[in-house]
Amino acid sequence: MLKTLTNAKALWAFTLIWLTVILGLMPPRTNAQDSFYCNKPPLLCLEEYVANLLKDVGALKATLDTQNQTIQALQQEMGALKTTVDAQQRQLQAQQQQLQALQQMGAIKTTLDAQQQRQLQALQQEMGALKTTLNAQQRQMGALKTTLDAQQNKINELVRAGFRYKDNGNGTITDNRSGLIWLKNANCFGAQNWEKAKQSAATLASGQCGLRDGSGAGDWRLPTKEELKAMMDKKYKIPALSNAKGTAQWKEGEVFSGVQSSYWSSATHAGTTSYAWYVNLNDGYVGADIKTSNNNVWPVRDKLKANS
Repeated sequence: MLKTLTNAKALWAFTLIWLTVILGLMPPRTNAQDSFYCNKPPLLCLEEYVANLLKDVGALKATLDTQNQTIQALQQEMGALKTTVDAQQRQLQAQQQQLQALQQMGAIKTTLDAQQQRQLQALQQEMGALKTTLNAQQRQMGALKTTLDAQQNKINELVRAGFRYKDNGNGTITDNRSGLIWLKNANCFGAQNWEKAKQSAATLASGQCGLRDGSGAGDWRLPTKEELKAMMDKKYKIPALSNAKGTAQWKEGEVFSGVQSSYWSSATHAGTTSYAWYVNLNDGYVGADIKTSNNNVWPVRDKLKANS
């Protein structure tokens, strides 16, 4: 019981102390024009003062809530603005990448243009060189044509003069009708089989058979069947060959020498390859003979290789 009384005294003393403190904090009671005026008993004034303080605290809390809402709204706006800025930055980065790609494409295009220009220049140079070569070849062809025309004119003059054959004075005879060059000695090799006859004609060269024309091995050959036939003049027999003027039959010592009765051509018989064509000068007959038979050799040169 004594302990209970002691505690009650202590509580009462603590309450008085707090009341004294609160009353000391209260503004003094002055006139009615002050911000706070109270002419009531102290406890009622204290209650009124506390109520006013609570009102002020509520107003402050409302203001604080409003400010917090404003801050939250600002934070949301800042977040939205940050999102917009981030999107714009990404867009800017994409545009920068596109710009770099375009710049690279521009550099590539410049390189390609330069390469195309170099290739075009090289092609133009090649075309220029080709044109120069072509012009040179055309000049050569022109000169060759001039030479051929001169030779043809010479042949025509001889033909007009009435000469079928012309003795070139170097062991060769020119047929003015065909332009072919014949060996003057028509019996240099005698009678041979076809293979040996071909070889004899192919290896003939200047210094052999009375030749002094500067020809070499490979320039001469066996005549074709048609070339031999073109020499024949069937108005005559044994041989069917005219003289130089073409006005009478050939005689020994006139243009050609040693003319024989049969000569090999270069042509193999198409139906029987073991046979080759030959010409019989007794009557101008063209026939086929087995290649192992012996006929004579009369080499000829092409007209483009005429008299060196």
